[in-house]
Amino acid sequence: MVNHENYWILRGVNSFGQCESKEIPEAKEFFIEHFEREIQRDRIEHRLFGWYRDEQTEAQVNAGYCLRCFVSNCIYQFCLSTEQKYRETYGLSSNDLFPILLDLIPQNPVARLRVGDSLISEIINTFDLNQHSSLSTWTSIKVKGNREYKIVLKFYGIVEVTNWLILVQTTLGKLERKLRQQGYSEFEIQEYANLLEAFHQVYRTEILARRREINKQRQQEGKGKSHKPYPAPTDEQLRQIATILNISRLLEPQEVFNKLTNIAEILRNNTIPENNPNLEDSSSNTNGEFKTVIYNQVKDCLLSVTHQVIEAKINYFLNRRTPRIQKANNLILGLNLFYCQGYSMGEIATQLELSGESQVSRLLKLKELREDVSRNVIPVLKERLKAQINDYLTDPAKLAILDTKIQEFIELEIQEVMQEAEAEIFDSKNKARNSLFAFTVCQWVKQRGQ
Repeated sequence: MVNHENYWILRGVNSFGQCESKEIPEAKEFFIEHFEREIQRDRIEHRLFGWYRDEQTEAQVNAGYCLRCFVSNCIYQFCLSTEQKYRETYGLSSNDLFPILLDLIPQNPVARLRVGDSLISEIINTFDLNQHSSLSTWTSIKVKGNREYKIVLKFYGIVEVTNWLILVQTTLGKLERKLRQQGYSEFEIQEYANLLEAFHQVYRTEILARRREINKQRQQEGKGKSHKPYPAPTDEQLRQIATILNISRLLEPQEVFNKLTNIAEILRNNTIPENNPNLEDSSSNTNGEFKTVIYNQVKDCLLSVTHQVIEAKINYFLNRRTPRIQKANNLILGLNLFYCQGYSMGEIATQLELSGESQVSRLLKLKELREDVSRNVIPVLKERLKAQINDYLTDPAKLAILDTKIQEFIELEIQEVMQEAEAEIFDSKNKARNSLFAFTVCQWVKQRGQ
């Protein structure tokens, strides 16, 4: 049964981030005139989108009002169901979700048909009547793929991912810590670590490169990023993983699949705490501001630490008893050519008059560079965030809990940055370096005046 009111009642947030409802008179009058006795939602959607996407019709604006109201109600119900799903175990409230998913309640008629970066606008403008079953289903898909929504869930330790995404996002160090905490033997830990490393070499490298290529194409077509789930590895990928393991007996693809699934389930089960206290502050608005503080720090802190790490490597060459000025200059130029100008290792070798790609790899040491930045940025970022937590929370118990949650949050964010940087190195089809890590290196190059 279609709830007609959903097409003229707009859900949104006020300037304090609190959820409100507002009736849109134009939408109500328009909807009742055309759909008062209509009970088929698909018929309503087809007619509304027909008007909305036809600039020649006078009904375009009112159809847009109706669609915005409907999507806002879908998002509102999604937030309520998400709270019901996670509040008892994780302390998540729909008040954490409303400010990031809903639009501000408009104060005048001109502002009602909001465009731009609004999630609601994106949902309406990307809905395809021929491909998507319903606007409500498409809304759910887009909300689940929304970056801000994922960040809030991540902050509360909630995992809504496939086994394969869990494995893509898990570092060897994190896996080893989790396994030791659960009493696995050192032999078992090493076996699982080797399997995860092989999985990263084959699956993660391929999938991240492929998704980056897809999103680049979608960007050129004026579309948003794809948020399709990570698929299961193919038999060919499983065979490659088995070969990399180099053990006495070559594992069959199904055996590799089962072992990888087992690792993912271990990690998944261990991410759900038995008792997760409600971490909400008494003011939902303050809680929302606190989250914003956290997320806005990541890029800035990564930038400064990357600069410090690279400068330390340059100074290492310059401050030796016998300074190696040429090597320092080559490192600076090499990073510039690779990250900022998109040169290949072979092309850099020619530019620097080195014997080959292996010499360039030994000079740049990109894996070591990423690891050094990751290791140094985590404690710096954590301390910066902790210094600001006191402005929002004063309860010592909550501060202690948040200390652990922030550590996990930071590790995951930095890990994703480095995975993207690693994947673009092995993507032979695309020389462009568009990762956040590449951006930070190029900013250092610009500051140095290279």
